[in-house]
Amino acid sequence: MARQVNSQRNQEEAVIDLAWPNEAWSDVTKEIFHQLNAGTENGDWTRHPGYLRTGERRLYCRNISEQGKGFEYAIFINKREQRATCVCQFGPYLEGPPSHVHGGAVATMLDTVMGTCAYNILEGFHLTANLNINYKKPVRLGSTAIFLAKVDKQENRKAYLSAYVTSADGSTTLCDATSLFVQLSQEQMEKAKKYLPQDSHNDKVEKAEMSVV
Repeated sequence: MARQVNSQRNQEEAVIDLAWPNEAWSDVTKEIFHQLNAGTENGDWTRHPGYLRTGERRLYCRNISEQGKGFEYAIFINKREQRATCVCQFGPYLEGPPSHVHGGAVATMLDTVMGTCAYNILEGFHLTANLNINYKKPVRLGSTAIFLAKVDKQENRKAYLSAYVTSADGSTTLCDATSLFVQLSQEQMEKAKKYLPQDSHNDKVEKAEMSVV
């Protein structure tokens, strides 16, 4: 019985949507979020939910449960324009050089934003085949950055995307990137099914019980 209760509790926790402001978000991050979220009112943009997954399997960029310590972000998709915009605040657990964000953490968010862009816009299921990043400026811990990604072209199963990252006010380019995504074949999809969740994430996600300030 206890095992069943714990299983049910984990399932309930797994539907929490973290792509909303919480108390750890800075005023700058919240302001940008609300500006981006306003774009969803006319239907041009949609907000991509972010999941808190508990237990042994956790979404990599959401694997730190403590608010404000890791990646705090929300991604918005414009299918018509084939692009994505993300506001991200980097917490202290992502340190590389003293007081600055580890380059791998920036790469993680670039891959996440570009992958989310591909997932929501392209037909079929795509995986990253190549990711090239040019780091231009170091990113300070606790700061807010804007990620902008777009689909440049498609050639059969290949999709080419580009992205760049700016400071919160858009005045400084922190890095830019290009990537190649490859669509899984039908045979590859059949093999991958056993690793995918049985229910659609969008059917199970609920808004977290956190204040939106």
